[in-house]
Amino acid sequence: MKDDFVYVDLPEECDDRTPRGIALGIFDGFHLGHQALLRELKRICRKKGLRVTVFTFSFPKGVTFGGRDLHHTELMNDRERIYALKSFGVDDIFMIPMTDRITTLSPETFLDTVVIKKLGGVVLAIGEDAHFGHRGAGDAVFLQSFATTHPLEAVVVPDVFWGGTKVSSSRIRALIAAGDVKTATTLMTRPFRLFCDIESTAALPRKKGGTGCQQSAYQSFEAAAGLAQNTILTSSDEADVTAEVVFQCPYPERSIVLSRGVYKTRIFFPEEDTDAQALSEVLMLPNAKTGRYGLTLVSRITRGLPHLSEGKSVVIEVLERA
Repeated sequence: MKDDFVYVDLPEECDDRTPRGIALGIFDGFHLGHQALLRELKRICRKKGLRVTVFTFSFPKGVTFGGRDLHHTELMNDRERIYALKSFGVDDIFMIPMTDRITTLSPETFLDTVVIKKLGGVVLAIGEDAHFGHRGAGDAVFLQSFATTHPLEAVVVPDVFWGGTKVSSSRIRALIAAGDVKTATTLMTRPFRLFCDIESTAALPRKKGGTGCQQSAYQSFEAAAGLAQNTILTSSDEADVTAEVVFQCPYPERSIVLSRGVYKTRIFFPEEDTDAQALSEVLMLPNAKTGRYGLTLVSRITRGLPHLSEGKSVVIEVLERA
């Protein structure tokens, strides 16, 4: 998908020929609540002849709090967010780096200077619990009040609830951290994905007609490496093959961390446009080259025989607990 209309900096001034309806938010996970917000904005933009636009942020130095880096906070990387927004029908995306230049603007300055004058916004849509401007001082009430004296229509979209609880990115992060990836998939309308590079691979000879008892993906990796001998772990619907392929990847630094356990996954290989079924597990393991311990994803292919090599990029789609 082309990124022709993804902007990473603010224009000096608005092109009067491109009035926009703008949705404001991070859109991490692009969940049911985000989709409801954009669905309403699209309806208004079609009626008024506006370009459907999203104003969001990138975090080039990672997420920080009080000067301290916060790792493992993302449900999506920037490329995923762009793809999800474009697929939903967004015309323009302003993905602006989260710097002091933006975060120190007062709510009024942000709306007047950025939304109206620089972006040409005539409609601004936010969720009912959204905040903007310095220290999050701007909210739905502020926006509605501002709109009464400025050429900007305020649209406040109610929260979306599922199972009696509000759908939010923080709720989905908690679900993934607890291992409830099936509910997280429902709320995001897509599986949680991890973008990784293969660090090392191994092949494990497999005994046909095994005991059928469970073994972790890393135990298979250990056996393949000659580090330990363990009983083969098989899932009930796994194809019987003569060898298993196991690989490990460093866990993406910014992605939310899965709860410990074995998961059914689908591995995508973008270079070959192929995929394979696997079992995957998150473990603390030494790096194959440096020896330093770190969060590692170990995956064992259970169906499909892809060509694996160190450094190859893969996308691991987490489906459910095994």
